[in-house]
Amino acid sequence: MKMAGRSICSVGSLGLAVVLATVGCGGGDLGPMSGHQALPGRDFGDLFFWKTGTLVFTRDTADPSQPEPQDLLVWPLDEPAPSVALGGIDWVFPSRWPAWLVGDLLLTGTQYERVYDVGNRQSADLFRDFGPAGGGGSPDGGATSPQLYELLETTAMRSDGHAFAKLIPGNGDTIVVGRPPELHAFKVPDGTTVGAVSFLGADLALLVRQKTVDSDVVGVQRMNASTGALTDVIAPTKASDWVGVSGFCSDSQAPGTCGFFGTVGCSTDEPACADGHAPPCLVLYGKVDPDDATKWEAFTYDVGSGTTTQLAGADPDRFYVDRGHHQFVWGSTTSGLGYTSWWNTCTHVKHSCETWPGPALAWRPDGGSLVMYGAQQTMRIVNLADGTCDAPDPQKTFSIYQAQYAPASDRLWWVSANDPQEQSFTLWLADGNAASPVAVATGPNLGGAFSGDGKRLYISHNGESSAALGWADVTASPPVENILSSNRGDIGLLGNNRVLFLDHYNVQDGSGELVFVDLATGARQSLARAVTGVSVSGSSEDEGADVAYTVRGRVASSRDGLWLTTLPP
Repeated sequence: MKMAGRSICSVGSLGLAVVLATVGCGGGDLGPMSGHQALPGRDFGDLFFWKTGTLVFTRDTADPSQPEPQDLLVWPLDEPAPSVALGGIDWVFPSRWPAWLVGDLLLTGTQYERVYDVGNRQSADLFRDFGPAGGGGSPDGGATSPQLYELLETTAMRSDGHAFAKLIPGNGDTIVVGRPPELHAFKVPDGTTVGAVSFLGADLALLVRQKTVDSDVVGVQRMNASTGALTDVIAPTKASDWVGVSGFCSDSQAPGTCGFFGTVGCSTDEPACADGHAPPCLVLYGKVDPDDATKWEAFTYDVGSGTTTQLAGADPDRFYVDRGHHQFVWGSTTSGLGYTSWWNTCTHVKHSCETWPGPALAWRPDGGSLVMYGAQQTMRIVNLADGTCDAPDPQKTFSIYQAQYAPASDRLWWVSANDPQEQSFTLWLADGNAASPVAVATGPNLGGAFSGDGKRLYISHNGESSAALGWADVTASPPVENILSSNRGDIGLLGNNRVLFLDHYNVQDGSGELVFVDLATGARQSLARAVTGVSVSGSSEDEGADVAYTVRGRVASSRDGLWLTTLPP
């Protein structure tokens, strides 16, 4: 992603202008370029490696008769040329379509209706292929698209990326499931509408409403993903128990107050418990409290045992799952002072704390705790192992927007506001329990990321006209930021010891100098100039890893285009 940078090409000094011409700002000689030009052009964008050795990018659409500005291309680099994956997409700011990528599958489009499978090299347009009256555009006839959170309630992706499921409304509620080219469309029975979709192994769990002249009920059904056959999982009860809680949300309801439905522990690739047995497969749902219609309760249904469990607390408005450690967390910001509850579905240990800041959280990689934070909140540490919750120093943990644990779970960084108006922020580094925090950087807009080995902390200073990049050795006492660039653009690699990014970024041209830095030795290599974007294949920083970058000088030249190279020694 490009970050704004201060223009160095607008300086009027004659002596500096001569220097700038040599680095390409004025259209002069760009100097040596690393690698080779794979494709010419000035219209490349959205560059990334989907898999090791498979490059993805956008270009201006080859079909100007259709309304969308771009085509999406995929290029396995062992093949001679790229091919169009999806023709006619819009990933242009500010109207960029959402994109959801898991494994081999990509969903995009205004309503996730465009699908591409990189494993099968096949695509689908769900509205065209499965829309009302044989297809042809959005099923809502041009009405306003639903909000993203609403789309996610009726769109599901299998965790292994081998299938998706999506409700196609306006066509008698049709469910499309599978992966291109093997997509199955199943129309639910007349009088039935679907409020939410989740995967139940290879099959689907559907929140369904069945309305007749004499009754209006909601329940949960299992749809066989191969045949479309429906069977009851949770018997239907009157619709007023469910509507506006588990699903069928009204447009007036705020996000987080409806859509409490999903599955936990039901993935086809679900990790085993520590003792080797499979975790329980649970359907999670919410219903109105039978004793107080102003409140709602959360329940789980164990698909294997057929038992139902009511979860602790009232008015739950969010839940999170750590699949790797079988931790399930839920809570509420609306019930009294709020609460946080959690359940290890393998050990069956449950705990709760009377606190719920949010809405964001970060899991500790070892599964021992998590941090919860949010705007105008103070951070909380939830100790999942011993069932306690801690509140670190509020002066150092107020209004946090970012936090991350180190891969070894031994350190934690976060960025917190220094004042209620959030005019200044500090990046803090602490141990894995958020104890003994040390200020590493201060500024109006900060971000960070640990290196893969957790020994370095990268720091980004993002301003209105420039973006700086630095790093700190987290093992040093105290850790001190070392500035790599005071004006950086796109970043290709933040490795354990090596960094690849755009330096001397010019916001007017959207380009900079591609530099490769060895942090251990301080050696810096210039690989190319007038570079607009860069991507490295996989997370490897080893010599020979594939690198793709795009060049677009201020003045069009034969060097503009997509370039391929490898990481230097």
